[in-house]
Amino acid sequence: MKFGPREKIITAAAVLAALVIGWYFLFYSKKKSEIQSIRNKITEMSASINAENIKPELLDSLKQEIAKLEEKNKKEISLAVPKDSMEYVIRILREKIKANSLEITDTINPNTEKLFGEVPKDTLELSTGITPIDIELILKGTFYNLMGFLDSFSSFPFLIRAWEITVDTGDDIYPQLIIRLKVYIFVSK
Repeated sequence: MKFGPREKIITAAAVLAALVIGWYFLFYSKKKSEIQSIRNKITEMSASINAENIKPELLDSLKQEIAKLEEKNKKEISLAVPKDSMEYVIRILREKIKANSLEITDTINPNTEKLFGEVPKDTLELSTGITPIDIELILKGTFYNLMGFLDSFSSFPFLIRAWEITVDTGDDIYPQLIIRLKVYIFVSK
């Protein structure tokens, strides 16, 4: 049996149709089912997201959590000392200065004008109720003693910061230094 051009075209069309049908069943139908399962998952996730809309119960629990965090914050602000505890602050300062082998060469006096003066309007001090009080210190010791004292600030039972540090020396006191510095403590009014 001989195939003519017509039979060859019909045979080629049948083989091509068989290839398309085979491709559809072997590859496309599997991918189509995978695509459908992914679409189903997307629909489920969208429904889950829509179900998680903010509800009043969630807002109430968040407000309670905020209140707890604010209370915790107030306890941490206790690093500010009450204004009637200046003697305590001075005692702690003296102990830390002595522990770092520094000598106090002048009296320790806090800035009482700031301590008992009027708080200016529209300031952070007015809104927080915490006022920075500066205490000028004049000390004598070595540079390493000064560094030890400044490093000990992290162990103070209240918040303290140093500012305006000047160091003087002379041949008559070398290796000692005369150290002038202002420290700030924070007082709650």
